[in-house]
Amino acid sequence: MIQRLFTVPVFGLVLALLAIAPAPAPASAASYPERPVKVIVPFPPGGGVDVIARLVGEKLTIALGQSFVVDNRAGAAGIIGCELVAKAAPDGYTLLVTSSSTHGTNSAVHKTLPYDPVADYVPIALMTTVTYNLLGATKLPVNDAKGLFAWGKGQKLTYGSYGPGSVIHLPMELLAARSGLELIHVPYKGAGPANTALLQGEIDLLFDSGVGSAASIRAGSVKLLGVAGPTRSPLFPETPTIAEQGLPGFEAGAFFGLWARARTPAEITEALYRAVAAALAEPALRDKLIATGYEVVGAPGPVLGALGRGQAHPHPSWPPLWRPSTSSPRAVSKQESNAEDAEDSQRTRRKTKRATRAVHSSASSANPPRPLR
Repeated sequence: MIQRLFTVPVFGLVLALLAIAPAPAPASAASYPERPVKVIVPFPPGGGVDVIARLVGEKLTIALGQSFVVDNRAGAAGIIGCELVAKAAPDGYTLLVTSSSTHGTNSAVHKTLPYDPVADYVPIALMTTVTYNLLGATKLPVNDAKGLFAWGKGQKLTYGSYGPGSVIHLPMELLAARSGLELIHVPYKGAGPANTALLQGEIDLLFDSGVGSAASIRAGSVKLLGVAGPTRSPLFPETPTIAEQGLPGFEAGAFFGLWARARTPAEITEALYRAVAAALAEPALRDKLIATGYEVVGAPGPVLGALGRGQAHPHPSWPPLWRPSTSSPRAVSKQESNAEDAEDSQRTRRKTKRATRAVHSSASSANPPRPLR
Protein backbone atom coordinates (compact mmCIF):
# COMPACT_ATOMS: atom_id res chain seq x y z
CA MET A 1 0.00 0.00 0.00
CA ILE A 2 1.32 3.40 -0.93
CA GLN A 3 1.64 5.41 2.29
CA ARG A 4 2.68 8.74 0.82
CA LEU A 5 0.34 10.23 -1.75
CA PHE A 6 1.31 13.41 -3.57
CA THR A 7 3.36 14.57 -0.63
CA VAL A 8 4.71 18.00 -1.31
CA PRO A 9 7.19 18.67 1.49
CA VAL A 10 9.70 16.40 -0.30
CA PHE A 11 12.38 18.92 0.40
CA GLY A 12 15.20 16.59 -0.59
CA LEU A 13 13.79 16.34 -4.11
CA VAL A 14 13.18 20.07 -4.36
CA LEU A 15 16.70 20.90 -3.15
CA ALA A 16 18.23 18.40 -5.55
CA LEU A 17 16.29 19.86 -8.46
CA LEU A 18 17.28 23.37 -7.42
CA ALA A 19 20.90 22.33 -7.50
CA ILE A 20 20.74 21.13 -11.10
CA ALA A 21 18.20 23.61 -12.48
CA PRO A 22 19.81 26.16 -14.79
CA ALA A 23 19.35 29.76 -13.74
CA PRO A 24 17.21 31.76 -16.19
CA ALA A 25 19.43 33.46 -18.73
CA PRO A 26 19.22 37.25 -18.87
CA ALA A 27 16.86 38.34 -21.60
CA SER A 28 15.35 41.57 -22.81
CA ALA A 29 11.63 41.64 -22.17
CA ALA A 30 11.22 45.40 -21.91
CA SER A 31 8.05 45.41 -24.03
CA TYR A 32 6.25 42.79 -21.90
CA PRO A 33 3.63 43.26 -20.66
CA GLU A 34 2.02 45.93 -22.83
CA ARG A 35 -1.52 45.28 -21.57
CA PRO A 36 -3.21 43.60 -18.59
CA VAL A 37 -2.43 39.92 -18.01
CA LYS A 38 -5.14 37.41 -17.16
CA VAL A 39 -4.25 34.88 -14.44
CA ILE A 40 -6.56 31.87 -14.60
CA VAL A 41 -7.30 30.14 -11.30
CA PRO A 42 -9.26 26.93 -11.99
CA PHE A 43 -10.88 26.94 -8.54
CA PRO A 44 -13.29 29.27 -6.68
CA PRO A 45 -12.13 32.25 -4.61
CA GLY A 46 -10.88 31.63 -1.09
CA GLY A 47 -8.82 28.48 -1.54
CA GLY A 48 -5.07 28.00 -1.45
CA VAL A 49 -4.60 28.43 -5.21
CA ASP A 50 -6.67 31.60 -5.28
CA VAL A 51 -4.87 33.17 -2.31
CA ILE A 52 -1.35 32.65 -3.68
CA ALA A 53 -2.44 33.85 -7.13
CA ARG A 54 -3.80 37.10 -5.72
CA LEU A 55 -0.87 37.80 -3.41
CA VAL A 56 1.75 37.18 -6.10
CA GLY A 57 -0.40 38.88 -8.74
CA GLU A 58 -0.39 42.09 -6.73
CA LYS A 59 3.42 42.04 -6.63
CA LEU A 60 3.66 41.34 -10.37
CA THR A 61 1.37 44.28 -11.08
CA ILE A 62 3.74 46.57 -9.19
CA ALA A 63 6.92 45.07 -10.61
CA LEU A 64 5.89 44.85 -14.27
CA GLY A 65 3.64 47.89 -14.56
CA GLN A 66 0.50 46.18 -15.84
CA SER A 67 -2.45 44.64 -14.01
CA PHE A 68 -2.33 40.91 -13.36
CA VAL A 69 -6.03 40.10 -13.05
CA VAL A 70 -7.13 36.86 -11.36
CA ASP A 71 -9.96 35.13 -13.22
CA ASN A 72 -11.56 32.23 -11.32
CA ARG A 73 -12.74 29.56 -13.78
CA ALA A 74 -13.90 26.83 -11.43
CA GLY A 75 -15.48 23.51 -12.26
CA ALA A 76 -14.74 19.86 -13.01
CA ALA A 77 -11.86 19.62 -10.51
CA GLY A 78 -9.98 22.41 -12.28
CA ILE A 79 -10.34 20.96 -15.76
CA ILE A 80 -12.29 23.91 -17.17
CA GLY A 81 -9.68 26.52 -16.30
CA CYS A 82 -6.76 24.37 -17.39
CA GLU A 83 -8.36 23.64 -20.74
CA LEU A 84 -8.90 27.36 -21.28
CA VAL A 85 -5.19 28.11 -20.80
CA ALA A 86 -4.18 25.11 -22.91
CA LYS A 87 -6.07 26.69 -25.83
CA ALA A 88 -4.91 30.27 -25.24
CA ALA A 89 -2.42 32.13 -27.40
CA PRO A 90 1.20 31.50 -26.33
CA ASP A 91 1.89 35.19 -25.75
CA GLY A 92 2.13 35.44 -21.96
CA TYR A 93 -1.17 37.25 -21.54
CA THR A 94 -3.07 34.21 -20.23
CA LEU A 95 -1.31 32.49 -17.34
CA LEU A 96 -2.30 29.63 -15.05
CA VAL A 97 -1.85 29.37 -11.31
CA THR A 98 -2.83 25.92 -10.12
CA SER A 99 -1.78 22.96 -8.02
CA SER A 100 -0.99 19.28 -8.07
CA SER A 101 -4.72 18.65 -8.37
CA THR A 102 -4.79 19.61 -12.04
CA HIS A 103 -1.18 18.65 -12.73
CA GLY A 104 -1.12 15.40 -10.79
CA THR A 105 -4.13 13.70 -9.26
CA ASN A 106 -6.53 14.44 -12.13
CA SER A 107 -4.45 12.09 -14.26
CA ALA A 108 -4.94 9.32 -11.70
CA VAL A 109 -8.72 9.52 -11.76
CA HIS A 110 -9.63 10.58 -15.30
CA LYS A 111 -8.71 8.23 -18.11
CA THR A 112 -8.54 11.15 -20.51
CA LEU A 113 -8.27 14.89 -20.02
CA PRO A 114 -8.94 17.74 -22.47
CA TYR A 115 -5.47 19.07 -21.68
CA ASP A 116 -2.01 17.54 -21.33
CA PRO A 117 -0.51 18.62 -17.98
CA VAL A 118 3.01 18.35 -19.42
CA ALA A 119 2.85 19.15 -23.13
CA ASP A 120 0.33 22.01 -23.08
CA TYR A 121 2.19 24.28 -20.65
CA VAL A 122 5.58 25.72 -19.88
CA PRO A 123 6.40 25.81 -16.15
CA ILE A 124 7.50 29.20 -14.85
CA ALA A 125 7.86 28.95 -11.07
CA LEU A 126 7.20 26.58 -8.19
CA MET A 127 5.88 29.17 -5.76
CA THR A 128 4.77 27.38 -2.60
CA THR A 129 3.84 24.03 -1.10
CA VAL A 130 1.43 23.06 1.66
CA THR A 131 0.84 20.15 4.01
CA TYR A 132 -2.76 19.10 4.53
CA ASN A 133 -4.68 19.01 7.80
CA LEU A 134 -7.40 16.49 8.59
CA LEU A 135 -10.39 18.54 9.71
CA GLY A 136 -13.59 17.39 11.37
CA ALA A 137 -16.96 19.03 11.88
CA THR A 138 -17.70 20.20 15.40
CA LYS A 139 -20.61 17.75 15.60
CA LEU A 140 -18.20 14.81 15.68
CA PRO A 141 -17.75 13.30 19.16
CA VAL A 142 -13.98 12.95 18.68
CA ASN A 143 -11.13 15.42 18.86
CA ASP A 144 -8.25 13.69 17.09
CA ALA A 145 -7.52 11.18 14.34
CA LYS A 146 -6.86 8.36 16.79
CA GLY A 147 -10.30 8.85 18.25
CA LEU A 148 -11.80 9.05 14.76
CA PHE A 149 -10.24 5.74 13.75
CA ALA A 150 -11.63 4.06 16.87
CA TRP A 151 -15.10 5.60 16.95
CA GLY A 152 -15.62 5.90 13.20
CA LYS A 153 -15.57 2.20 12.34
CA GLY A 154 -19.15 1.23 11.61
CA GLN A 155 -20.20 4.84 11.00
CA LYS A 156 -21.07 6.23 7.60
CA LEU A 157 -19.07 9.46 7.43
CA THR A 158 -18.93 12.00 4.63
CA TYR A 159 -15.95 13.93 3.36
CA GLY A 160 -15.59 16.80 0.94
CA SER A 161 -13.17 17.37 -1.90
CA TYR A 162 -12.50 19.89 -4.66
CA GLY A 163 -13.95 17.39 -7.15
CA PRO A 164 -13.12 13.87 -8.34
CA GLY A 165 -9.39 13.65 -8.94
CA SER A 166 -8.55 16.69 -6.83
CA VAL A 167 -5.48 16.60 -4.63
CA ILE A 168 -7.51 15.95 -1.46
CA HIS A 169 -9.70 13.24 -3.01
CA LEU A 170 -7.13 10.46 -3.28
CA PRO A 171 -5.48 11.04 0.12
CA MET A 172 -8.86 10.74 1.83
CA GLU A 173 -9.56 7.49 0.01
CA LEU A 174 -6.15 6.25 1.10
CA LEU A 175 -6.95 7.29 4.66
CA ALA A 176 -10.18 5.29 4.48
CA ALA A 177 -8.39 2.23 3.10
CA ARG A 178 -5.70 2.29 5.78
CA SER A 179 -7.92 3.15 8.74
CA GLY A 180 -10.90 0.96 7.87
CA LEU A 181 -13.33 3.90 7.85
CA GLU A 182 -16.35 3.90 5.55
CA LEU A 183 -16.35 7.31 3.89
CA ILE A 184 -18.78 8.83 1.37
CA HIS A 185 -17.31 11.29 -1.14
CA VAL A 186 -19.10 14.65 -1.61
CA PRO A 187 -17.40 16.76 -4.32
CA TYR A 188 -17.39 20.55 -4.39
CA LYS A 189 -15.96 23.05 -6.86
CA GLY A 190 -13.13 24.20 -4.65
CA ALA A 191 -11.68 24.76 -1.19
CA GLY A 192 -14.02 27.64 -0.35
CA PRO A 193 -17.29 25.74 -0.87
CA ALA A 194 -15.87 22.60 0.78
CA ASN A 195 -14.77 24.53 3.87
CA THR A 196 -18.17 26.21 4.07
CA ALA A 197 -19.84 22.80 3.97
CA LEU A 198 -17.66 21.60 6.84
CA LEU A 199 -18.39 24.72 8.89
CA GLN A 200 -22.13 24.17 8.38
CA GLY A 201 -21.92 20.49 9.33
CA GLU A 202 -22.95 19.39 5.86
CA ILE A 203 -19.97 17.02 5.73
CA ASP A 204 -17.98 15.31 8.47
CA LEU A 205 -14.38 15.44 7.26
CA LEU A 206 -12.10 17.41 4.97
CA PHE A 207 -8.43 17.56 4.10
CA ASP A 208 -7.36 21.18 3.75
CA SER A 209 -4.31 23.34 4.24
CA GLY A 210 -3.91 25.96 6.90
CA VAL A 211 -4.42 28.53 4.15
CA GLY A 212 -8.15 28.04 4.08
CA SER A 213 -8.81 26.68 7.56
CA ALA A 214 -6.40 28.20 10.11
CA ALA A 215 -8.87 30.89 11.20
CA SER A 216 -11.69 28.36 11.59
CA ILE A 217 -9.45 26.04 13.61
CA ARG A 218 -8.41 28.84 15.97
CA ALA A 219 -12.02 29.94 16.34
CA GLY A 220 -13.14 26.40 17.21
CA SER A 221 -15.48 26.31 14.22
CA VAL A 222 -13.87 23.08 12.98
CA LYS A 223 -11.75 20.44 14.68
CA LEU A 224 -8.13 19.82 13.72
CA LEU A 225 -7.84 16.03 14.02
CA GLY A 226 -4.33 15.55 12.65
CA VAL A 227 -1.60 16.84 10.35
CA ALA A 228 -0.74 14.91 7.17
CA GLY A 229 2.94 15.78 7.22
CA PRO A 230 6.21 14.20 8.36
CA THR A 231 6.34 16.66 11.28
CA ARG A 232 3.84 18.70 13.24
CA SER A 233 2.61 21.99 11.85
CA PRO A 234 4.37 25.11 13.17
CA LEU A 235 0.93 26.75 13.19
CA PHE A 236 -0.52 24.04 15.47
CA PRO A 237 2.43 22.30 17.16
CA GLU A 238 0.22 20.70 19.80
CA THR A 239 -1.61 18.60 17.19
CA PRO A 240 0.01 15.22 16.39
CA THR A 241 0.57 14.04 12.85
CA ILE A 242 -1.65 11.33 11.42
CA ALA A 243 1.42 9.09 11.40
CA GLU A 244 1.76 9.57 15.16
CA GLN A 245 -1.87 8.60 15.61
CA GLY A 246 -1.77 5.17 14.06
CA LEU A 247 -1.00 5.43 10.32
CA PRO A 248 2.81 5.37 10.02
CA GLY A 249 4.17 7.17 6.97
CA PHE A 250 0.90 8.83 6.01
CA GLU A 251 1.56 12.19 4.33
CA ALA A 252 -0.37 14.38 1.92
CA GLY A 253 0.19 17.85 0.52
CA ALA A 254 0.25 19.93 -2.65
CA PHE A 255 2.38 22.28 -4.68
CA PHE A 256 1.33 25.59 -6.25
CA GLY A 257 2.91 26.84 -9.44
CA LEU A 258 2.72 29.35 -12.27
CA TRP A 259 2.44 28.10 -15.85
CA ALA A 260 2.06 29.67 -19.28
CA ARG A 261 0.82 28.20 -22.54
CA ALA A 262 3.39 25.99 -24.25
CA ARG A 263 5.57 27.84 -26.78
CA THR A 264 5.35 31.12 -24.87
CA PRO A 265 8.63 32.97 -25.67
CA ALA A 266 11.42 32.28 -23.21
CA GLU A 267 12.07 36.00 -22.70
CA ILE A 268 8.57 36.34 -21.29
CA THR A 269 8.66 33.29 -19.01
CA GLU A 270 12.11 34.29 -17.72
CA ALA A 271 10.90 37.82 -16.97
CA LEU A 272 7.92 36.39 -15.13
CA TYR A 273 10.11 34.03 -13.11
CA ARG A 274 12.43 36.83 -12.05
CA ALA A 275 9.45 38.92 -10.92
CA VAL A 276 7.90 35.98 -9.01
CA ALA A 277 11.20 35.09 -7.33
CA ALA A 278 11.73 38.70 -6.28
CA ALA A 279 8.20 38.88 -4.87
CA LEU A 280 8.59 35.69 -2.85
CA ALA A 281 11.92 36.92 -1.51
CA GLU A 282 10.31 39.98 0.06
CA PRO A 283 10.27 39.41 3.85
CA ALA A 284 6.78 40.86 4.31
CA LEU A 285 5.20 38.54 1.74
CA ARG A 286 7.21 35.52 2.90
CA ASP A 287 6.15 36.07 6.50
CA LYS A 288 2.52 36.49 5.46
CA LEU A 289 2.56 33.29 3.42
CA ILE A 290 4.24 31.28 6.16
CA ALA A 291 1.79 32.58 8.77
CA THR A 292 -1.05 31.58 6.47
CA GLY A 293 0.20 28.00 6.12
CA TYR A 294 2.31 28.01 2.95
CA GLU A 295 5.89 26.79 2.67
CA VAL A 296 7.63 29.28 0.38
CA VAL A 297 9.85 27.78 -2.33
CA GLY A 298 10.32 30.21 -5.23
CA ALA A 299 12.03 27.64 -7.47
CA PRO A 300 12.43 28.08 -11.25
CA GLY A 301 10.44 26.36 -13.98
CA PRO A 302 12.55 23.19 -14.29
CA VAL A 303 11.79 22.31 -10.66
CA LEU A 304 8.05 22.79 -11.17
CA GLY A 305 8.22 20.88 -14.44
CA ALA A 306 9.95 17.92 -12.80
CA LEU A 307 7.29 17.74 -10.10
CA GLY A 308 4.53 17.95 -12.70
CA ARG A 309 6.05 15.24 -14.89
CA GLY A 310 6.52 12.99 -11.88
CA GLN A 311 2.85 13.21 -10.92
CA ALA A 312 1.20 13.34 -14.34
CA HIS A 313 0.96 9.56 -14.68
CA PRO A 314 -0.73 7.27 -12.15
CA HIS A 315 1.44 4.81 -10.27
CA PRO A 316 0.55 1.18 -11.18
CA SER A 317 0.04 0.26 -7.52
CA TRP A 318 -2.58 2.92 -6.84
CA PRO A 319 -6.00 1.39 -6.15
CA PRO A 320 -8.72 2.31 -8.65
CA LEU A 321 -10.86 4.99 -7.02
CA TRP A 322 -13.27 5.75 -9.82
CA ARG A 323 -16.07 4.15 -11.82
CA PRO A 324 -15.09 3.46 -15.44
CA SER A 325 -18.45 4.66 -16.73
CA THR A 326 -17.94 8.15 -15.33
CA SER A 327 -14.18 8.56 -15.17
CA SER A 328 -13.53 10.07 -18.57
CA PRO A 329 -14.71 13.65 -19.13
CA ARG A 330 -16.36 14.31 -22.44
CA ALA A 331 -15.93 17.54 -24.34
CA VAL A 332 -18.62 19.80 -22.92
CA SER A 333 -19.18 23.49 -22.69
CA LYS A 334 -18.47 25.41 -19.50
CA GLN A 335 -22.21 25.83 -18.91
CA GLU A 336 -22.87 22.10 -19.33
CA SER A 337 -19.96 21.15 -17.10
CA ASN A 338 -20.94 23.61 -14.38
CA ALA A 339 -24.54 22.35 -14.52
CA GLU A 340 -23.38 18.74 -14.26
CA ASP A 341 -21.09 19.58 -11.35
CA ALA A 342 -23.89 21.35 -9.50
CA GLU A 343 -26.42 18.61 -10.17
CA ASP A 344 -24.05 15.81 -9.15
CA SER A 345 -22.92 17.62 -6.01
CA GLN A 346 -26.47 18.52 -4.93
CA ARG A 347 -27.70 14.99 -5.54
CA THR A 348 -24.81 13.48 -3.59
CA ARG A 349 -25.15 15.97 -0.76
CA ARG A 350 -28.87 15.29 -0.43
CA LYS A 351 -28.26 11.56 -0.20
CA THR A 352 -25.36 11.81 2.22
CA LYS A 353 -27.09 14.34 4.48
CA ARG A 354 -30.07 11.96 4.81
CA ALA A 355 -27.80 8.98 5.42
CA THR A 356 -25.53 10.64 7.96
CA ARG A 357 -28.44 12.31 9.75
CA ALA A 358 -30.03 8.91 10.23
CA VAL A 359 -26.76 7.30 11.30
CA HIS A 360 -25.85 10.06 13.78
CA SER A 361 -29.40 10.14 15.15
CA SER A 362 -29.49 6.38 15.59
CA ALA A 363 -26.07 6.26 17.18
CA SER A 364 -26.77 9.11 19.59
CA SER A 365 -30.13 7.74 20.73
CA ALA A 366 -29.03 4.13 21.09
CA ASN A 367 -25.56 4.52 22.54
CA PRO A 368 -24.21 8.07 22.77
CA PRO A 369 -20.49 7.90 21.99
CA ARG A 370 -18.10 9.58 24.38
CA PRO A 371 -15.44 11.92 22.99
CA LEU A 372 -12.10 10.19 22.63
CA ARG A 373 -9.13 12.37 23.48
